[in-house]
Amino acid sequence: MSVVYYISSHGLGHAVRSAAIINQIPAEIPLIIRSEVSPSLLEEEIHRPFSIEPASFDCGCVQADSFTVDGPATLAKYLEMHRSNPGRLTGEIEFLHRHRASVVVSDVASFPLVVARQAGIPGLALGNFTWGD
Repeated sequence: MSVVYYISSHGLGHAVRSAAIINQIPAEIPLIIRSEVSPSLLEEEIHRPFSIEPASFDCGCVQADSFTVDGPATLAKYLEMHRSNPGRLTGEIEFLHRHRASVVVSDVASFPLVVARQAGIPGLALGNFTWGD
């Protein structure tokens, strides 16, 4: 039994939010993180045992700076990943079975949830979308 936790690699908010949740998972439950987030950030923020297996299944916005999003480049990057993910499905299902995953958590890529469903494993999506005043 293990938890496989997918963390989006774009933006530090996903990693910091996930770390706060991960720290509440009992230490005796094996935890594998699938992400391209900097391992040093995860090691600084997570205070329980975990292993990291680098992978990325979504993309963020292509930006020239903190405020300028390149819409066409972002769409092209997303479409490229959307087209490549189905070819990764079988390998990712095998990964979950090999690591005896009992639950998949994703912050907040959708593809890991497809993988979980196809593998017959519960999947949870976590996100935080509050821009209110």
